[in-house]
Amino acid sequence: MTKSLRGAAATALRNAYNHAASATIESPGYVARIEDNLLPGIDRELFVADFDGAGGSELKVRKDGHPPKFCAVHSSAALAVNTFALWKSHSGEFGIFGATEFESLRFERPCENGFGTPPTLDVLLTGPRHMVGVESKCLEYFDDHTATFSQVYDLEGDHSENDERRGSAWFRELKSLRSAPQKYVRLDAAQLIKHYMGLAHTFPSTTPPRRAILGYVFWEPENWSEIGACLQHREELGAFSEAVAGDRVAFRWISYLDLWTTWKQLAGPAWLAGHVDALRRRYVTKVPVTLRA
Repeated sequence: MTKSLRGAAATALRNAYNHAASATIESPGYVARIEDNLLPGIDRELFVADFDGAGGSELKVRKDGHPPKFCAVHSSAALAVNTFALWKSHSGEFGIFGATEFESLRFERPCENGFGTPPTLDVLLTGPRHMVGVESKCLEYFDDHTATFSQVYDLEGDHSENDERRGSAWFRELKSLRSAPQKYVRLDAAQLIKHYMGLAHTFPSTTPPRRAILGYVFWEPENWSEIGACLQHREELGAFSEAVAGDRVAFRWISYLDLWTTWKQLAGPAWLAGHVDALRRRYVTKVPVTLRA
């Protein structure tokens, strides 16, 4: 049922795009140009340089000649850019998960983990008191997930006994997922733990004290409370939050719908209210109630 539900959600997003945008969806679920997938006021200059060299290749034409992954109407990377890009020049005014006073906001930022391919965060915010990595999701949680880790994530070998990550709640959850890889189905918990490994290594506790947060921001249809997969996703987020609670790198989550609602209540910047309206026109939609599973 989740495959058909994902298809229905993708169709709902395409319909919302057709009502909100002037461009045409040319191939199934994709627009022809990167610019066609951007909200008003968001220029390529706000994010393209951040994507250069990033492992996701989001902006590159695919080998089959089809448009870049970023051109998908359901692209979680495009959703992050559309949501956060205008804050780049206002990062000092930006706040999320209780963290504030940022000095920079960057997209597609790799975080070295010290032993392998660095995980790439959709957004990384840094400041003197806080650093926040954001993982953006759109339709990904409608797929089933099984947690897998290569052996290097066991943090064994030379000097591993001094690795602070081995004593973390995140590492304990990794060990738990080794034994029960389908503990979470909607939530890609393995990806989150890999992001933790990168954040904890890139911003170790020996650096000037900064609150470290891994944030998870996800799209939902407007009628999410009627859809079993969405409810299961939220339940798994709650369980995962409890499993990694109390660690130096905190885990926080919020839906895009709830995030935009909080922004609508802010007094400024002056452009924010109109931006939230544009986000809602583009992304707020319902999935047919006949597909609630």
